[in-house]
Amino acid sequence: MADDFAVTEAPSMDTAVDTVDTSVDTTTDLGEVETSTEVAETPTEVETPETTPEPGKEFRAVDSGRLHPLAKAALEEIKAKNPALASSIKKALFAEDRLRKELPGGFKEVAELRSKIDELGGDTGIQEVNQELNGWREFDTKYTSGDPEVLKFLTQTPEAQQAFIKIAPAAFEKYREAHPGGYNAYMTQVFSADMQENQIPLMLAQLAWVGKDNPEIMDLHGKLTAYVNNISAMAKKPVEIPKAPASQPDNRSTELDQREQQLTRQEWSRETNQRHTSLFSQQWKALIGDRKLSDTQQATIKEIYGLKLSAILKAKPDFNQNLERYFNAKQKDGFMKLYDSVYKEAVPRALRTAIDQLGISKPGPKPGQAPAKPAVAAPAGKPADGYAFTAVKPGLDQVNRAMTTAEMWQKGQAILKNGKRVYWKK
Repeated sequence: MADDFAVTEAPSMDTAVDTVDTSVDTTTDLGEVETSTEVAETPTEVETPETTPEPGKEFRAVDSGRLHPLAKAALEEIKAKNPALASSIKKALFAEDRLRKELPGGFKEVAELRSKIDELGGDTGIQEVNQELNGWREFDTKYTSGDPEVLKFLTQTPEAQQAFIKIAPAAFEKYREAHPGGYNAYMTQVFSADMQENQIPLMLAQLAWVGKDNPEIMDLHGKLTAYVNNISAMAKKPVEIPKAPASQPDNRSTELDQREQQLTRQEWSRETNQRHTSLFSQQWKALIGDRKLSDTQQATIKEIYGLKLSAILKAKPDFNQNLERYFNAKQKDGFMKLYDSVYKEAVPRALRTAIDQLGISKPGPKPGQAPAKPAVAAPAGKPADGYAFTAVKPGLDQVNRAMTTAEMWQKGQAILKNGKRVYWKK
């Protein structure tokens, strides 16, 4: 499901913000991020123009159908002096980009393709190969459907007829093994026709008249008559082609597809977790700076952050199903762009809210900056960092009982369901 990609928990961090945990938790108090079946259009990509090529990276004037800003500026200068030359250069650059896309192997690949075409005999040879393939496809279609016309294909030349004569006995034997009833019916039809042609039934009748006074002859007559009648009956019996056994569904292909999809989902999920971690780390440094926070403060910030991030994502009902749409279409670029566009807005917002709720002031001014206004002193008797004073003792229906211990409650401390830590005067 798309929820595999919708991270709603803050990455774990130490006080130096050096390491991060990319684990995913979507089971917050606000529930999992919802999904629907709507499909949104592909997000518009926003390009950041480059002014200089990256060091050590191959510079491409046109990449993926887009003109580099440096190349565009150079063409504008040429155009001012020679418009025709600028147009010709521009066409050449786009042609190079298209060739690079269509032929990643460059001219070496072209040479290899040309060599393979020559091996097939050029255009004429390729046409002959196609004709031969079409002939075999037609044969396969007729053979699979049981069309007797396939026999013409097998005997259309004298050489083919000789080959067919050689394999026919083996074919008859294979037919006997595969369909005994049909084989017997066919053979008895041939045998019965031969007996009729040679007047065997008539001779049996004559034998009965001649030997009517001889018991031994009549006994032999009865046995021969029964045999002939049995052959005739078998020859007249209609033969049905046996039904092919029901084929068992082959689940291997489905299992392989599911396994491949799961591996791809895990790969993309790891990448989204890394991107989330990087965004979180950047915003942490921007909002917290070099200050050392206690374990309680860090845990509280992350807890509130996860709740807020989940609420932000939940307010975007199209987010998860659009991620799933890109995933099913195997459009990784669109998937990551959508993920980044949402998280670049959601992560700073959620983290800023968590820090503000905890009451931590912004980092102090850098050298040369005006000093910040002094923070308002916390109420006297504040039990620990990360707790906010409340004049009214919260009701039990507001308290997260799983996180609030009996000892905390006796001290006048509690963690609310919204993640806020409060204390009150006893």
